[in-house]
Amino acid sequence: MTSSPDGLVPVTDQLLRAWPLPSPQADKHERGVVLIVGGAARTPGAALLAGLAALRVGAGQLRLAVADTAASEMALAAPEALVVALRTEIPSGDIAADNAVAVLDESAGIDAICLGPGLHGKGASRDLTAAVIDGMDQGVGVVLDAMALRALADCHQRKGQKAPFVVTPNLGEAADLLGTDDQLTPEDAVGAARSIADEYGVVAMVHGAVACAGDERTWLDRTGSAGLATSGSGDVLAGLVTGLLARGASPTQAAVWGTHLHATAGQLCGERIGGIGYLAREIADALPHALATVTRT
Repeated sequence: MTSSPDGLVPVTDQLLRAWPLPSPQADKHERGVVLIVGGAARTPGAALLAGLAALRVGAGQLRLAVADTAASEMALAAPEALVVALRTEIPSGDIAADNAVAVLDESAGIDAICLGPGLHGKGASRDLTAAVIDGMDQGVGVVLDAMALRALADCHQRKGQKAPFVVTPNLGEAADLLGTDDQLTPEDAVGAARSIADEYGVVAMVHGAVACAGDERTWLDRTGSAGLATSGSGDVLAGLVTGLLARGASPTQAAVWGTHLHATAGQLCGERIGGIGYLAREIADALPHALATVTRT
């Protein structure tokens, strides 16, 4: 892979074809088992979007750990998934922090976990995430999204962790991680990704930019479109990266591929539906086509 003098690596189909994903296996367990933790009472669909995205990029098995108030409906909405009910606080509907034991019980045999899509409650989300990470097998790939990012300062340097976490902050969340009150813009994405990666020792994805701690390169995908700025789109992105991790991609490869597949799926939706107005669920549905488009020789 070649980079410019400033370390930027443009992400293209050609670059990814020279950096192929692990070949998909015939057995669903060998293709990877994913656990999505999120989906509080008010936002259960976020976990569903993330989980379906993981399956759409080739993960073999899906587990969803979501609010008890939505678990039955989630099992019907995603018959492909094993669904675990997590106790919620009343009246907020937030998933309680003491669910960590239940999540860890369901983590046996998984290859990758995504924490955050649809979590609510700052303190509970932070405490739940930190407790799950503390008890998680160190070989499991980890993606932190949305409210789970609040635990990053507590758990990013876990002793013995085999690979860096992947974090998926939007621009506002990136500013929080960097401790700045300044409003970040898309032009700040490269610097923000680089700073977060270096400060926390992670792979950071920020608005098309991907940086990895200890690597001077920063990958930048400029193919994203305005239509991707829609409710639930970030949940799809977090889920598809988790699916690629479960398939055996490294954290950096999963993040770079995930960024480009997300953008390509948006382009395909734009061509079929219109430049804006397509839904996050349609981005997830377009991922198999996006994967075929990128890998086509």
